[in-house]
Amino acid sequence: MPDAYFLPDYRTIRYCLMKHILHGFTLIEMAVVLVILAFLLGSLLMPMSEQMKQQKIRNTQQRLAELKETLIGFAIDKGRLPCPASTTNGLETAGCGDNTEGYFPWRTLSLNIRQDAWGHPF
Repeated sequence: MPDAYFLPDYRTIRYCLMKHILHGFTLIEMAVVLVILAFLLGSLLMPMSEQMKQQKIRNTQQRLAELKETLIGFAIDKGRLPCPASTTNGLETAGCGDNTEGYFPWRTLSLNIRQDAWGHPF
């Protein structure tokens, strides 16, 4: 029996090795999980941003259609198109010419549409 006394206890060595391996493997697993989560979040956020962009385009198209109808009604009623506003206050400028640039006269036309979906004035 003295020979068995000098034999190494393989279960203890194996336990020590596995203990160190498991700790390192857990860190690797965590890194892999984080990479997978980042990939999934990135792939989900791209379609959402595209959907938001398409929604803004639709909103702006609806606003432009309403502005067009209002301009046509103003032209039929007054026999002319309104002069553009010189500032974003929405009031048309008096005495404009053919090549006048400016902002959409939303207040003159009794509208509350001032900006497109991105916040830029018409």
